[in-house]
Amino acid sequence: LAFMILVLQWLRAHGLEAPVIIFQTDWGQESESELKRYPLGHEGYSGRVERSQRPDDEAFYRPYLLRMRDPVELLRWAHHWVYFYHVLRPHSGRRMERKPPLTRWQGKGHPGAATIAAMPPPLLDNISADLLLACDPETGNNLLAHYRPSL
Repeated sequence: LAFMILVLQWLRAHGLEAPVIIFQTDWGQESESELKRYPLGHEGYSGRVERSQRPDDEAFYRPYLLRMRDPVELLRWAHHWVYFYHVLRPHSGRRMERKPPLTRWQGKGHPGAATIAAMPPPLLDNISADLLLACDPETGNNLLAHYRPSL
């Protein structure tokens, strides 16, 4: 949830003002019941996610992860990978025409600066825990919100 909030803020900051943005999940443990999930038994729906995870593993994590000494270095390398993946790397997915995602995005007339494709990767460990602890597990109400008492 924390990551989706950050992504939504990033997209909005780059001019994406679509009335509805749907986050599709793969029924993983991190999924919330309020999110749109693809139908069980229809694995084809998760193809985009799976196609993304494989190059992440093969071209980023496996060859470079053990070289990174600390979280700051991990974030720096990850940001380079995000840029390469979205701005430079040709994609062979459906209707991608061997073009990087940013090129296809711009070719469809979408607004926003090219930096939309280079969102800095966040470390969510503390953010996610803080977000979870800030909500009442029974009601989902934000416990950190300051409500003005009614007069």
